[in-house]
Amino acid sequence: MNSSQVDKYGFICENPPKISAKEAQKEQVQVQEWNFIMKNWTQQLALRFEQIKSRIRKGIPNSIRGQLWYLISGAEIFKSNYPENYYQTLLTIDVNTEVENDISADIGRTFPNHTKFQTKKGRRSLSRILKAYSLLDREVGYTQGMAFIAASFLIHLNEEDSFWLFASVMTQYNFRECFILKMPKVEESFYIANGLMRHYLSGLWNYFKNVEINVSMFATQWFMTGYNVSFKYETAARVWDCFLFEGEKVFFRVFLGVLKLHRKSLNGQSFENAMEVIRGIGNRTETELLLKTAFKFSLSKKLIERLRSDYKNNPKPKYLIGINRKSR
Repeated sequence: MNSSQVDKYGFICENPPKISAKEAQKEQVQVQEWNFIMKNWTQQLALRFEQIKSRIRKGIPNSIRGQLWYLISGAEIFKSNYPENYYQTLLTIDVNTEVENDISADIGRTFPNHTKFQTKKGRRSLSRILKAYSLLDREVGYTQGMAFIAASFLIHLNEEDSFWLFASVMTQYNFRECFILKMPKVEESFYIANGLMRHYLSGLWNYFKNVEINVSMFATQWFMTGYNVSFKYETAARVWDCFLFEGEKVFFRVFLGVLKLHRKSLNGQSFENAMEVIRGIGNRTETELLLKTAFKFSLSKKLIERLRSDYKNNPKPKYLIGINRKSR
């Protein structure tokens, strides 16, 4: 494989963007600055929280992305709650046949155009991570979609660190509720997304209502995989930079940002044409513009929490469109 056909993330593509000498030099300086921050993480976080948040929003250098994700997530602290070599212990335990078959079926469909997952070693590592997690959290086991999150970590980290980052995200960030039976966190996200769209993008909200498009028709993978499916990997990686530091509010910001950027191409379309636009929306969305748009929203945490409380206690029918109420 000619290296010119592979982008900086390891994906095979035609005409990958070239990194200029100036850009490479700038990234080298950024890496040095980040290395200092990481070595003094607790102190730097206390002194420069807003500056660090701003740096992360501008993008973590790809060469240290995995290290910083691991640090931000608290994966090492999470790992310390388990016996030494626990990942290796999990790998010695057989998983049930149904879980093994489900994982095997999904491995080949997960980032098939990435160089790592075109090798037996890469696919085996991903399979081992997913099998180990299914044993760590038997209630979740394995559900389609989990492979993309684990694989995105494996792009940047070794196998065991990827496992602990994955386990930490599933547990500490409550991502597991996207994958347990009836996917309660995904359903809740639809409700919140409906409320936010009506509040911030009322014109598009009314249009979707008129042509009978609901969030569950297009955003399941957005929320379930953190934009790792249907969007360029560059976009997903930048979203995860921010999500790991700031939390789920980032996913809602990105949801609003995507729709705001494409509202003109959606408004006035028939149901079929609008859905066609949405299907290709991720590949047509420029990463930097999306993030700038997403962070311009004055998104209120109180509004998100109010919508979450409404969903759990007294949901409004207008925000329940496309949501299976039996899952509540």
